[in-house]
Amino acid sequence: MSPILPATISFQPLENISGLRKDSATPPILSVGEALIAEVSEKLGRGKFLITLKNVAVSADSAIPLRSGARLMVKVEQTQPRIVLSITEHEAPETVIINNYLKMQRTNPDSLINLIKGAGELFGSKNIEELSRHIAGKDMHQLLGLIDKMIFSPKNLQDPLFLKDFISCLGLLWESDLKKALKESSGETSFLNSRDNLKSLLMKLLFDLRGVKEETAMQDSATGSLLRRLAEFADASVKSIEMQQVINVLAQDKGSYMLQIPFLSPEGIRRGDIFIEFEREKAEKDGSDIPYAVIIFLNMDALGDMMIEAKIRGEKIGCVIKCDNNEVRDFLSVSVEKLGKKLLSLGYTIDRLSCITEENLPQMKYEYLKDQDIYSRDVVDFFV
Repeated sequence: MSPILPATISFQPLENISGLRKDSATPPILSVGEALIAEVSEKLGRGKFLITLKNVAVSADSAIPLRSGARLMVKVEQTQPRIVLSITEHEAPETVIINNYLKMQRTNPDSLINLIKGAGELFGSKNIEELSRHIAGKDMHQLLGLIDKMIFSPKNLQDPLFLKDFISCLGLLWESDLKKALKESSGETSFLNSRDNLKSLLMKLLFDLRGVKEETAMQDSATGSLLRRLAEFADASVKSIEMQQVINVLAQDKGSYMLQIPFLSPEGIRRGDIFIEFEREKAEKDGSDIPYAVIIFLNMDALGDMMIEAKIRGEKIGCVIKCDNNEVRDFLSVSVEKLGKKLLSLGYTIDRLSCITEENLPQMKYEYLKDQDIYSRDVVDFFV
């Protein structure tokens, strides 16, 4: 399991903000263990804030949603090689919600995969028959259908819209709805109820089960036990989906997204971590196509650890597939050649397409995740 790493807000001296004294560009003198208040003066742009410490203004590059005027109680954790402050109190309730979900992600990164596996175990034919006597069978069959569509398998291997459908089926939302998701209570009627997705169906199941579980005569019966299992499954699954939403709330400000895709392998359901990073600022400068990168981490018993890095800009694409031994590289070389021909037939210009061996893929994944905001939370740091 990946280690829990501190979230970061990076502070740099203000050099280009008008109206500030020149000496404001020097970070304040701090000592380890010192507690102080950091005030968010204003938002400067996407993920950038003006923060005041000891009457000194510093420019902050933050993945944490901060509100202008918010006051944060922080503690100095270290001063070298960079100053690191841990957030001990934050008045914005959204921060508490985000922290709770990110802790879930760090301690249980396989929660979404467990959702898929749990559904297969819970909704066997005998259980479906019994549950349908108390809960709408149509909802459960629809739920199973959505879960089946979300698994990357030979059935949808050629589907170019798989990722789009995955996002829709799961109930992940973008733009303002994601922001709204932070403030909604999953235990009550949700803005998702009218949507045809896994999260809304799970929440409907929870709502329906409220009445059923009041039937005290069933509490100690096999049926009662099955209904409680269903309620626990639905509750944990909703939290898992909301965790994915929160992760992407944070990622959006950085122009990136993270998806955890369940895929069917000979060993069963496994997890693929997909990171999509957009470089909008580069495109805005010259008006060209927005370049973006797709990084995929996989682990399979037969093929071992794999990392796929693809960079796309317009019709130009480059891709490097990294595996941990020569046998796997040789095995994949035929598929890489077919992939190249397919890309050329679609009109792409191939900048690079190769499969190479890399001995230290787990360490590479660790280093990559360490820089991601989902593994850095509740800590503020700035470069001296």
